[in-house]
Amino acid sequence: MESPATEIQAALRELTSSDTRVAAHAVDKYFTDDAQLVAPLFTTPKAVGKNAVKAAYRIRQAMVYDSSFTFRCIGFGRVTVEKGVERVSGVVDCTQHVKLRLVPLPNGLNPVSTEAVFLRLLPALCRLFLRFDLVKCPDELYRICFQEVNIPSDWSSTGLHVFPYDGQIWMSGMATLVVGGTLAKVLG
Repeated sequence: MESPATEIQAALRELTSSDTRVAAHAVDKYFTDDAQLVAPLFTTPKAVGKNAVKAAYRIRQAMVYDSSFTFRCIGFGRVTVEKGVERVSGVVDCTQHVKLRLVPLPNGLNPVSTEAVFLRLLPALCRLFLRFDLVKCPDELYRICFQEVNIPSDWSSTGLHVFPYDGQIWMSGMATLVVGGTLAKVLG
């Protein structure tokens, strides 16, 4: 990327493409050879590098299809020079709209119907915080050497609702914990 702040949206769309060839080409294009990806479900070892990142995106393709992004905020820090190499870090706050497969098979072979009642409980969108460390390569293009995918710790802001009324269930549980703890201290 010549300008990471303006090109990161297109890079993310290519990386999460449903076409395997496009996603693999995007990993080759946007990641360094020793890149590392840290996500809630997996972490790729730095020693394996770009091949592990490709495998992680393939796993994502097997479980998610027809995804898109709504970008809320994109921010990059100042370029720093460490040991003669230009580096820059960035953060992307986005919402990913996804359709999930419970069984990683092509749609025609997948026995799970998207009309099933229990699938309506799965998230249609998920808020993500993506952090990138980029390094300027000899060809004068910035490439990702580290990507971290974070889901916010505030459960209600993630958009993930596994159970109906899960927010109310959580609040009831916390209220029970507080009242029970207080009564235990008072009554001894």
